[in-house]
Amino acid sequence: LELAAALASRTDDADDRTQPHLIWYGIEPHVVTHPELTIQMLIDCEVPLLQENISRRLFSEIDSQPQFAELLMMAGISIANAASRKNILLGAEKALTGWNHATAPQAWNDFQRTVRSDGFNQANADRMKRLNLVFGDQLTIDDLYRTINDRSASHQARCNAIESVGRLKPDERLFKTLKSSIRSRELTNSVIKAMAKLSNQQIPDLLLKQFKSMDAAGHQLAVDLLSTRLTFANKLLDAIEKGRIPKHMLTASHARRLANFDDTELNEKLTKTWGLVGSTSAEQESAIEKYRETFTDEKITAADIAIGKTLFETHCASCHVMRGQGGRIGPDLTGSDRKNLHYLLENILAPSSSVADSYRASLVSMEDGRLLEGIIVSKNNRTLKLQTKDALLSIDLSDVAATKTTKRSLMPEDLLKPLSEHETASLFKYLQN
Repeated sequence: LELAAALASRTDDADDRTQPHLIWYGIEPHVVTHPELTIQMLIDCEVPLLQENISRRLFSEIDSQPQFAELLMMAGISIANAASRKNILLGAEKALTGWNHATAPQAWNDFQRTVRSDGFNQANADRMKRLNLVFGDQLTIDDLYRTINDRSASHQARCNAIESVGRLKPDERLFKTLKSSIRSRELTNSVIKAMAKLSNQQIPDLLLKQFKSMDAAGHQLAVDLLSTRLTFANKLLDAIEKGRIPKHMLTASHARRLANFDDTELNEKLTKTWGLVGSTSAEQESAIEKYRETFTDEKITAADIAIGKTLFETHCASCHVMRGQGGRIGPDLTGSDRKNLHYLLENILAPSSSVADSYRASLVSMEDGRLLEGIIVSKNNRTLKLQTKDALLSIDLSDVAATKTTKRSLMPEDLLKPLSEHETASLFKYLQN
């Protein structure tokens, strides 16, 4: 630790891409066994990454070793450098992301006052607000509700407040506030996000009533939410059958999510609305051969690459990178054998035929009735991180009823099913370009 402290006090390595990480890997096992020494290292440190990581590691023990966070708060109050205080705050927030509740250190309010005395900083203010929610600070909660109901406040401030209260334990106050706010078009999308934890059976009807007035992002959020609970899912399929929601808005990912409930009545509705979900190996091989015969070089050449780009951005880019753009959930497609149609068909029509462990999807059943699907990125004794196709979720384990790792890819098998022949050819043209 003495050598690490000497290295950490050097300013010339503060922005180095490698050195801060090497120092951290060396000291990480000793942080909780020698908290006083590592906190002194943090005080003398000139490397932001180390300050943040030391704070994060010590704050992660706040339940079992609350004195660690207390020592950090005292150090943060006494330290002269405002930037170091910011790094302590950032580490604390990262440690408690996804937690439903923690007990605040006794010196927390004094630390907040010291941070505020450094001058107003919106990022710091937001971090302290999020931590206050974890600490169950009633003044912060009441202030958020006041902002939501304040029509003179900016739309962004009200949206931020709505999404913040959505992270709290659901109660009647939350539902009533969201119910009254959803009618404001500027707030609708944030309200839908905040409804994620609510199981109130009025929610499907509220969403369907507002559906026509929503923008495209709102439509996607609403269908996503309605597909996370069995009771909501039945109303979603009923709405599609009656034409209240266009059929094309139910994607292959949604269809597979509904099939995951393994409910006979829901599956019958899904088959009627969408068709059969999934296929056998023989059916996949037959489909691959059929697509190879249909999509000749001439047909793909005559397709519209602009349509293909739009389809890629809609169906693929949330998970795959191509030419540096897109998500990093699945493999990077830039250097893959994209010009080979058979390669594309095998990976699109049978994505689960060969799946590395790191890409296997897991089903996470929540205590509140939701069923989530994604890749479990990490898990500790308090939270798990689940990468869904849309977001990286930090989930308190107390909210998890069960997890099940599947042998399949997060990518649905029926991606091409709702596309026309011209759209499919256009997507292939873009992928092969």
